[in-house]
Amino acid sequence: MIKNTTITAALILCALFGYMFGYSRGNKAAVAAYADKVAAINRILPPQLNPNVITGIVKAISGNTIVLEKILISQDPIALDYPAIRQVTVANDASITMRTLKDVKTLQTELVASKKGTSVQAPPSLFYQKNITVSDIKVGDTITVVSSENIQKTEKFTVNSVQVVGVVEPAPTK
Repeated sequence: MIKNTTITAALILCALFGYMFGYSRGNKAAVAAYADKVAAINRILPPQLNPNVITGIVKAISGNTIVLEKILISQDPIALDYPAIRQVTVANDASITMRTLKDVKTLQTELVASKKGTSVQAPPSLFYQKNITVSDIKVGDTITVVSSENIQKTEKFTVNSVQVVGVVEPAPTK
């Protein structure tokens, strides 16, 4: 009787361990398959945009307040419900810069110069960047604003960074 009980207990334990180990291997395969499906969906859908950043066209400026019409970048149907017109207050200590794309000739010259020598150097920047003030921003400029909070659904907010997107600028004269 003890022999039968021992054998039965051993069989139950083996079945239990077999199920647990088999299940965990099957579970790993299911998790991998699910991860593949999520990766496929992420390739189809646009990436989630930073909720602290908005790009738009300047419609009006008064002092340190900018009226901005948001440019809809995402095809996200939820984003269609977000306010199109925003009132942006630029903080007194905000970083305000203008980025202007360099011309091709300047980029080629800088790229050749960066490859000279034996040390590894970073490639040249595609942009000229200079600090400006709010008064340098004009109606019609395209700007990107950054806040420390989620501003996607907010109509009025304060920003700590403004970046004006400029047009191609010719090489500076020496």
